[in-house]
Amino acid sequence: LVFETNSRFVFHDSRGIESGTTNDIETIQAFISKWAHGRSLNDRLHAIWYCISVDNKRLFTAAEEQFFDKINPSGVPVILVFTKFESLEAEVFAQLQMNSQYSGEEAIQQAQQVAQKTFEDKHLIHFTSGRKYPPKKVVFLKSITYMDKENAQCSYLIEATLNALNSYTINLLLLEVQQINLGWRLINALHR
Repeated sequence: LVFETNSRFVFHDSRGIESGTTNDIETIQAFISKWAHGRSLNDRLHAIWYCISVDNKRLFTAAEEQFFDKINPSGVPVILVFTKFESLEAEVFAQLQMNSQYSGEEAIQQAQQVAQKTFEDKHLIHFTSGRKYPPKKVVFLKSITYMDKENAQCSYLIEATLNALNSYTINLLLLEVQQINLGWRLINALHR
């Protein structure tokens, strides 16, 4: 996938992992191994977004277990992205209103907090605790952000991705931005 507005942003979609399929695991591992250590920005995998829809009642499957235990990201940060998080918030909101604990805006805010805390306590632990290759960051996205639309603003995801990048990748990005400062680029290249 290539961004229409900026052809330098290229995304590769694995289309997921079928549970128990070693071919999928091997294909993903080969791709990561090939692109994880490129010397230039164009030849390098910068981040992995592992997306899971929260409206699926079975969040942690054998596919997730395989990914976080068997696929070595080779230093590339994995950002675990939970999509459609509003479905869980809606459930909590309905419970709060049924119990007459909260109403209106207060119930909405409380539902957001309770949903995230409940999710972290009940589900997130399966993705992070005891995993050989746990995610570097976790992001909760709502469909309200319309990520699939042309002018989508995915600020949470972009911020988490930037925070997860390692120093070498950040140096490459800074060097790319500072293309006009040849002296700085040469000094940095000599230190590699």
